[in-house]
Amino acid sequence: MTKRIVAVLLLAMSICGVADLSAQTDLRSLIGGILGTKTAITLESVAGTWRYDSPAVTFKSDNLLKKAGGAAAATAVEKKLEPYYKTAGFDKAEVTFSPDSTFTMKLGRVSLGGIVEPAPKDSDATMTLSFRLGGKVPIGSMDAYIKRNGKNSIDLTFDVSKLIWIVDKVAAISGSSSAQAMSKILSSYEGITAGFTLRPAAAK
Repeated sequence: MTKRIVAVLLLAMSICGVADLSAQTDLRSLIGGILGTKTAITLESVAGTWRYDSPAVTFKSDNLLKKAGGAAAATAVEKKLEPYYKTAGFDKAEVTFSPDSTFTMKLGRVSLGGIVEPAPKDSDATMTLSFRLGGKVPIGSMDAYIKRNGKNSIDLTFDVSKLIWIVDKVAAISGSSSAQAMSKILSSYEGITAGFTLRPAAAK
């Protein structure tokens, strides 16, 4: 039955023709869902400016998720982080990915930026963000995990230790005690990635 459905969808793609790329993209996503596969996320597919919607937390493995108590555990961590995000100014987060492989990350009054690089081959990450001071001097890098939530939302998360690095940088620059408190909260969790659910700036 599944094969028949996929065959019909493939036929529909051929009927769409190259002119209607949007329709083809939607059909590819549908086929991927039926087959249990994921559509690859590229820099081009997330290029643009994204703004904060809420905290995002994922567990690194299904085993860790089960031990923590299931999907509700991730939601509980997100709820716990939300007030800290607000007081630290992370609810004003804005991330821009540019086609020239650069990015900027604005967290309240603090702005960080750098270069988008391919993730290591042995990593499940989507890409690596290499932070540059003044756009030139490397100050650190981290794997970034991006998950699409439909057309108008993405989750951008990092290993929790790496998010702590970002929080500590913000705390050092801004002197925010709220950012320092959030760093302590994050350090109490293991086996998760944490970051932001983001929506396109135009949708705000």
